[in-house]
Amino acid sequence: MYHRFTTLFTAAFIIRSIWPYNPAEPALKDCGLAVTASGSKGLDYPETVLTKLRNRDQLIFGLYYAALFSGVAIVLPHFPRWLEAEGLGAEQVGIVLTAAFVGKVFFGPLFSTFADMSGTRKVWLILLCSGYLLAVAALHFSAGFAVIFIVWAIGGSLLTTQIPLSDSMSVLAVKQRGLDYGSARLWGSISFILVSMATGYFFSLFGDVYILPALTLFAVVAVLATALLPNLKSRRGHRASLSLLTALGIADFRVFVVIAALVMASHATLYGFATIHWSAAGLNEFEIGLLWAVGVIVEVILFAYGTRLLRRLDISGLLTIAVVGGTLRWLALGMTTDLWWLVPIQALHACTFAATHLAVVGYIARSLPDHLGASAQGIYDVLANGVFFVVAMGLALLVFPDYQGRAFWAMALLTLTAGIILVCNRGRFNG
Repeated sequence: MYHRFTTLFTAAFIIRSIWPYNPAEPALKDCGLAVTASGSKGLDYPETVLTKLRNRDQLIFGLYYAALFSGVAIVLPHFPRWLEAEGLGAEQVGIVLTAAFVGKVFFGPLFSTFADMSGTRKVWLILLCSGYLLAVAALHFSAGFAVIFIVWAIGGSLLTTQIPLSDSMSVLAVKQRGLDYGSARLWGSISFILVSMATGYFFSLFGDVYILPALTLFAVVAVLATALLPNLKSRRGHRASLSLLTALGIADFRVFVVIAALVMASHATLYGFATIHWSAAGLNEFEIGLLWAVGVIVEVILFAYGTRLLRRLDISGLLTIAVVGGTLRWLALGMTTDLWWLVPIQALHACTFAATHLAVVGYIARSLPDHLGASAQGIYDVLANGVFFVVAMGLALLVFPDYQGRAFWAMALLTLTAGIILVCNRGRFNG
């Protein structure tokens, strides 16, 4: 088993060395945010200063993403098992996990608006990280469904809100300091792979009692890494709510964001019940960690081809890959728990997640004016990982207790719905 994982990880790392991993690069170029040799857009750093800042930022942002996604690598594969160990049933586990995404609908727009209006992001990121750490610490003293539900509704919301805000700060570093976003973000994916696998093996040896201490440790590391981030500032905005309304007023954007959000929300059964389902089928923590790692590895590979795919397939083509791949993935996951089948099925994560993400980045950068970009990203994130995700998780909660793995088939209904909308609007998002 270790040899299979080593081979997969080594292959992904070699591919990274050959092709630059930067899904945002074509989007940034379309927006006029590419950094020239003489400095970044709108700024005039001497070349030596810019180089030092860029090198320092690469290290710090890489460390930050590694710390952030190390925590995510505990939450996604292993946290549901801790909830089960605390005596929660499958439905209660799903409800607790869903609570974080319900809270995100509130926390996401709130913190994004604060960041835009204040012109700074680091302060809000530190508040989010610190609040999440306090929530994780509170879990050590929590018992019973109601208390755990309340604590994780807050803590999980603060964790998921960090991701879009940190990406926003990274884009600011691209513009001001010449950060290579892809190379920095890559360490988040690598840390997810390594941590999910290593902790999965550790928990299989020593038990699920160590899941919460591990989550606490990585929450502390994330706070420290966030404190190291540069305090970059942008022009203050005073009409954030108006930007949200303006973006929503664009008809093509509304249709596009519904399609993309449906595909992303279809991951609900995977995030909420896959670990429980696979564990009940006899897979150990290490094998489950392997399955999560496979998804991230193929994500890296697709992003490596991102520029080429976006140019050749365009937005509608990428969405088609996401819809078809997603439908096949969810139907197949509902049919088997055999590890040798699950590995290639999990490789379809490149379609359901990476292709959708690339389409979102490309569309927003290409089709919306710069001053609406952050608002558009926020709207998409709230729909995909908030409103639609909650609906999808509710659907999974209805199906999983009685039908277990067949709950994945309910997610195929979401991707099929996205496909119908896409067919009715084909060619609308290209250009």
